[in-house]
Amino acid sequence: MKILLLGSFSDQQTGIYLLDSLKKISSDVAAVDIRKIVMDIGANEKSQETIINEIKDMKINPDVVLVLKGLEIMPKTFTILKSLFPKAIFVNWMFDKFIGETPAWKNKNYLEYAKMYDRFFCSLKGVCEKLIQAGLYTEHLPEAAHQDYNGATYLNYYQQDKYGADISFIGSLGYTSLHPNRIPILKKVAQEGFDLKVWGDVVTDWKMIPREIRRIHAQDFAVNERHSKVAQCSIINLGIDQDPTLAQSQSARMYRVMCAGGLYLTTYCPELEDVFKINKKDEPILDDQELVVYYDIPDLIDKLDYLLEHEELCKKIGKNGREAILEAHTFDIRVKELMEMIKNGKTKRKRN
Repeated sequence: MKILLLGSFSDQQTGIYLLDSLKKISSDVAAVDIRKIVMDIGANEKSQETIINEIKDMKINPDVVLVLKGLEIMPKTFTILKSLFPKAIFVNWMFDKFIGETPAWKNKNYLEYAKMYDRFFCSLKGVCEKLIQAGLYTEHLPEAAHQDYNGATYLNYYQQDKYGADISFIGSLGYTSLHPNRIPILKKVAQEGFDLKVWGDVVTDWKMIPREIRRIHAQDFAVNERHSKVAQCSIINLGIDQDPTLAQSQSARMYRVMCAGGLYLTTYCPELEDVFKINKKDEPILDDQELVVYYDIPDLIDKLDYLLEHEELCKKIGKNGREAILEAHTFDIRVKELMEMIKNGKTKRKRN
């Protein structure tokens, strides 16, 4: 099967993971960084022409064109691509809730654009359900980790000290409309006096970040090997998901932290127990779990106290989590599932 992958690769994350895994199942895979083209040139006719020309230069006649979210491709460009590859199945895989600052299911322009694809997949089950309600035939295909980029890595004593903390959080700060709970929760944990370190980009003026967070921010980002080092050197890796009201809305951070063997403590989202072994509300934390969840802020503080007093339990759950990821949640596994769904499912989406 010949595959053309269109997405973002310069951040060295999901696009790179998928490209590597796709190459393991197909000897004929080509990729174009459409995000970089638009970032370099702008969202205009020239960038669209460049996208088309770079795709032509790949000299591939794909069976599948896999697009990651696809905001960089204008409808006119998409129509041209369809004419270039009339026999290809065009697939979109979206990993987010928002288009800009609007939920995807409320963005009419994106919904109309998404209907141009033959198959549309969404990693967040709750978003998938919302899109279906909005009239877009959508299939659920969860996130994953890459065992080489996100797995456990060697650490020397210097690195253990550099990356280590009792509690770590990895994620950007400043997108208040997209992550309304992130700064308040981190501020609360810092105010409680825990040994907390925060990693990631700050996309707002530093003066907008509370003083409690500024003083414990690493002022550096952590992806791939560095992300794994932070996960391994922290007793607890904190998760603060975007919208915990949506079913299976866990972030990519969960898979990556767990792949490195870090203990992950995160917000509960509905049906998470269908994916991993977790603690139910008001029930104790057990050593056969694969991660730990909290149900509100007081519960978070209580669980931080308890887990820091039981470090061996943290290590055991972290080990369980890593095994669960490697068994069922790597991108090598996920792309095989994707191709099977494309092969065995409907070749064309339902139309309204």
